[in-house]
This record gives sequence, C-alpha cells and structure tokens, in this order.
Amino acid sequence: NFKGRADALTAQAAATRAVGDLERTERYARRAIPLYEQVGSRFGVASCQNLLGEVLRERGDLDGASTAYAQAESLLRRMGSKERLVPQVNGGLVSLARGDYSAANKAFQYALTAAHESGRRALEGTLHALLLPCVAHLRDWPAWREHTARAEEILDETGVLDADIAWAVELGAGKARDLGYLQQAFVAYRLSLKHYRGVRDRDGVVRVRTAIENIQSRRKSPY
Repeated sequence: NFKGRADALTAQAAATRAVGDLERTERYARRAIPLYEQVGSRFGVASCQNLLGEVLRERGDLDGASTAYAQAESLLRRMGSKERLVPQVNGGLVSLARGDYSAANKAFQYALTAAHESGRRALEGTLHALLLPCVAHLRDWPAWREHTARAEEILDETGVLDADIAWAVELGAGKARDLGYLQQAFVAYRLSLKHYRGVRDRDGVVRVRTAIENIQSRRKSPY
C-alpha cells in the first residue's frame, strides 16, 4: 500500500521536525515523495516538498529551500488548493532571510489578503507579524502600528506561538531601533520575546531581553 506507507513516513517526518531532528525529517520526506508519486497524490508530494523546504531553510540552504517551496506551491496551485498559502508564506520567509524585503512584502501581503478573506485567523495574525520587518524597511510607521496591533490581537486570540514569528519580529524591531524608533522597537521586542519563550528558544530569549534592556538604558540616558 504505497499511500499508507507514504502517509506513515510523512507523519514520522512531521514528528521528527517538531523535535528538531532535521536529518530524519529529510530522510522520511524524501522516501515518501516517490510513494506519493506512484499513487498520483499531488497533495502528498507538495506536503513533503514543503517539509523539505523547512529543513533546508533551517540549515541555511536558502536556494534549496526556495526551490522546494516553489515546487510545493506550484503543485497546490494547480490543484486549486488554498493550502498553497503555506509554502508561499515560507517562500516569503526565504526572501526575508535573503534581505529581499520587496519580495517578502509582496508574498506576505498577498497571503494576508487571502487569509483574511478565508477566515484563517491564525495565519492572518502570523502574517501581520511577519510584515513588520518589511514595513520597517519602508519606514511606513502607520502600517507598522496597524500590523503590530493586529498581530498582538489575533495571536493572543488564537494562542499561536511560533519561532518564525519570533525571528521576523526581532528583525523588524532591530530595524526600528537602528532608525531611532525606540518605542516601536520596544513593543516589537516584547512580542518577539513572548514567542521565543513560547517555543523555548533560550538563545533568542537572552538576545531579545538584552536588546530590551539596552533600549531601556537609552531611554534613561540624558544624552
């Protein structure tokens, strides 16, 4: 039963991804893909390609991750599946990691509209957060305030805690700080800290707490 074996491998890949075992995640996903192809399950292939993209992005192989996400998004788009938003957003995260804020902004804005229209609240809140470094790069502070408020509201409502949110918001906070917008940076760093704590990333917690303390010190300084 090719489909049953592929589903079991995909479940193992997801489980190992959750505990950070990238090597086994990649192995299981790559083994599942040809099995899904045997039975013509494009959704199965796309899910595994997206998982591979996650592994490659975490390793820093942005080109490989971009290719995997694009393949997943293409398959899902041809199926007419709304799940194409997931690899599309992940592709935006690759653009963000490359410093291509224009491409990231385009991907996130498109996905935000689609998530809002389809009532996918958790994804909508996530995208408001992911857009912070993009609007900071554009120095669009009215948009920054809107995205910050909506992110905090929806993420609290849905209970989402996510490592990508923590990283992207930290990136946006750093941009705001470097441009001298300390209050905006302070609020964003607090949001980032909440997510680093939620995913138990100790290094992230320490780094962001230090950034918050530095902002507080700058506020108190008479110079």
